[in-house]
Amino acid sequence: MRSTPYSQWAPFANRENLEKLLSAVDIHYLYLGNLLGGHIEGLDSNKKSERLKAYDSIRGEEYFTRGINMLLSEIDKHRTCILCSEEDPAACHRRLLVGSSIATHGVQVLHIRGDGRLQSEEDPWKEEHKIDRSQVSFF
Repeated sequence: MRSTPYSQWAPFANRENLEKLLSAVDIHYLYLGNLLGGHIEGLDSNKKSERLKAYDSIRGEEYFTRGINMLLSEIDKHRTCILCSEEDPAACHRRLLVGSSIATHGVQVLHIRGDGRLQSEEDPWKEEHKIDRSQVSFF
C-alpha cells in the first residue's frame, strides 16, 4: 500500500519484484497505494498532529472510500495482508489511516511485529494513549 512502492534498501519489496515473488507462490498481489497510500505532498510527516489531521481529511475523499471498498471486497474473498516496513504499528500510516478505517467495518486487524508476535489493534492504541490494558475493553 505504499504510494511509492520502491526501496533502495529492500529491492525485493519494489512493486514489480514483490508481485513476481508473491505470484511464484500463488499469492495474489493487488496494488492500492494510489488510493490508500500515506504520502501526502507538502506535509511534515514528523508532526503527528498534522498527519492525523490530514488523515481525517483523506478519509472523506472519494478515492480513499473507493480504495477501502476494494480492500474490503478482497478481505471478503481472501486472507489479506497489508504490507508495511514500519515495525511499530503506532507510527504506521497503514494502521492510523487504513487499519482504523477497515476496523470500523468489523475487520479484525492484527500487526506482525519484528519479533514475529501478533499484536491486536487495541494494543498500539493503548500504548499511544498511555492506558493500562486493564482499563479498556474493545468489542
